[in-house]
Amino acid sequence: SDAVAQARQEIDSAQEKLIGARAALLEYRNRNVTIDPVRKAEEIGKIIVDLTLQRLQIQNMLASFGDTLVANAPSVKVNRSRVEEIDKQIAELQLKLTATDAGVQTISAELADYERLKLSEGFAEKLYNVAQVAHERAQQEARKQQLYLSTVVRPTLPELALYPERTTNILLTFMCFFVIWGICAMLAATVVDHTA
Repeated sequence: SDAVAQARQEIDSAQEKLIGARAALLEYRNRNVTIDPVRKAEEIGKIIVDLTLQRLQIQNMLASFGDTLVANAPSVKVNRSRVEEIDKQIAELQLKLTATDAGVQTISAELADYERLKLSEGFAEKLYNVAQVAHERAQQEARKQQLYLSTVVRPTLPELALYPERTTNILLTFMCFFVIWGICAMLAATVVDHTA
């Protein structure tokens, strides 16, 4: 029962840690208004790739127009302004990913905090699972170690002891020693009498 109680305490402790880790992760998501910064970074990366491909297509188009159109042609101006706008968008997105300015919340900084919280949550979850397994094992061991007692003879109160009789035993012992002393004394007297 002690092992089961200890295992139950371990489960409760692990459960509190898991709840705390999940609450910290939820608070982080609410504070940063994002569910998964990893997915957010992947989406920004895809957007940057798409914008880069668009930029390359426009530049290829401008290169192909270079021989046939004048540099001040309206379609050339529009495409150049589109390239400039795409460059601005790419720069803004890259700034969101990895800015070095102080005070700018970047995805890379969010990722570091998020990964730390996810690691803490994963560790707490594994600890909780281990505690549950230990609790189940403790319960199984407790079931195996139950003792079953059955009464063969009902217990009774002790009766008044008749034996040993102390006074009789003391007197008999004294008499035996007296007889032995007497025999030894007679033997000694006999030996002294024969030698004299």
